[in-house]
Amino acid sequence: MISIRLHRIYIPRDLITNPLVLADENAHYLSNVLRVQKGAMVETFDGRGGIDRWSVLDKQPKKVVLEHSAHERKSANRPVNLRLGLNPLKGANEETAIRMAASMEVMEIIPVFFFRSDIPLDDDKMESRINRWKRLTRSEVAVSGGAFLPEIGGPVTFDEFIINISKGILFYENAEPGAESVRFKPGEDVTVMVGPEGGLEKWEVEAAVERGLTIAGMGPWILRAELAAVFAPHWIYSRVERRLNHGSGK
Repeated sequence: MISIRLHRIYIPRDLITNPLVLADENAHYLSNVLRVQKGAMVETFDGRGGIDRWSVLDKQPKKVVLEHSAHERKSANRPVNLRLGLNPLKGANEETAIRMAASMEVMEIIPVFFFRSDIPLDDDKMESRINRWKRLTRSEVAVSGGAFLPEIGGPVTFDEFIINISKGILFYENAEPGAESVRFKPGEDVTVMVGPEGGLEKWEVEAAVERGLTIAGMGPWILRAELAAVFAPHWIYSRVERRLNHGSGK
């Protein structure tokens, strides 16, 4: 059997009609970048598990018309509902972190500003940064074949972020052993925090402990922030999956 790769774009569920008339950046992408032809198959995802398949009914330079052919709803693959508190990074490192988090079906990504954050919270480019995070997640989910988009929260300080955490982990390069005893139940809400390249202040670690967060290390390594953002969800997911498969969180 020959597998046909579908072109994928993001369309919110409330904008779905049949036929679906595109006259925005999606139309430009399909018509001028991918150069789809009449009859070509296109797949849309709504970011909440809904997948629709379409055929190209009409194509013009600034407009593409799609005809609906099938719908399905997928379930999330994530074993827990994970919120990622991520210190904003510079350049390509930030893009790597956001893309990988989206591909791992992190439920929400929130820019958290620590004491040693390189980028100030009142940065006049913050709005454009948040919009860029949203574009990156849509692009990554489209490419990876996923069906769920993470929410992108508004920027908050470290103190503001930890107030509403019921269960979570703060990864810290000087953490003592002991995080291995933490248990995660499938489907529960878990928050994980990845700090700045410069590390955490002692008072930040102490404040997290007071709020009931677990302080965890990343083995014998000190990872770059963008790699830590990939390691953290995988660390939690793998523990839940091992518990499901073997009846143990160890």
